[in-house]
Amino acid sequence: MRRLAVGVDVDGVLADAVSTIHQYAKEKYGITIRAIETYNPAFPMPDGSTVDLNRLFDEAFSDPVYMQAIAPIPGAADGMAYLAQTHDVVIITSRKPKVSVATLKWVRANIGDYPVVFSRVHNKSDHGMDVLVDDRLKFIDHFVEKNPDKHAIIYSQPWNQRPVAEWQPRTFYAENWNEVVRRVDWIADNGDKRLVPE
Repeated sequence: MRRLAVGVDVDGVLADAVSTIHQYAKEKYGITIRAIETYNPAFPMPDGSTVDLNRLFDEAFSDPVYMQAIAPIPGAADGMAYLAQTHDVVIITSRKPKVSVATLKWVRANIGDYPVVFSRVHNKSDHGMDVLVDDRLKFIDHFVEKNPDKHAIIYSQPWNQRPVAEWQPRTFYAENWNEVVRRVDWIADNGDKRLVPE
């Protein structure tokens, strides 16, 4: 088995930030957001205006009560611990620097002690990773475009459902952390093959 550098996103992969953001939106604005609408840049408000839901992430992350209330994705801590036994695991997040201390605190308390990179240029492709695990398709697409010999794992969420394109033969979906671990192990054993793992 080859030792891999594995980059893992926070929100939507390690942290169930979306449920917390939806709760925040309901309590602060009285709006209900469906999971598929999570990253809508023009969400319709009751008064007829629109709001970029990414702004709600920024607001909620600035509130320490909401920030620390975020639950980990089931299996994430165990999956990370397993991967760290045989791979170099790095957390790569696009969270803003102003929440870096709170993010580190949350990671240490809920996932474990791992290196964390704040990739504020929204570019997760330049960190030397062999594998990127992320829920945002824009990061996955950029990673595989810039690194055609590397692998990407899309952590399945309602907002990222689409067929994997033929030009992305090294991109796989994972429905849960057991699948993430299985796919990383497959990549470590079969990384030069362009086959879909079972």
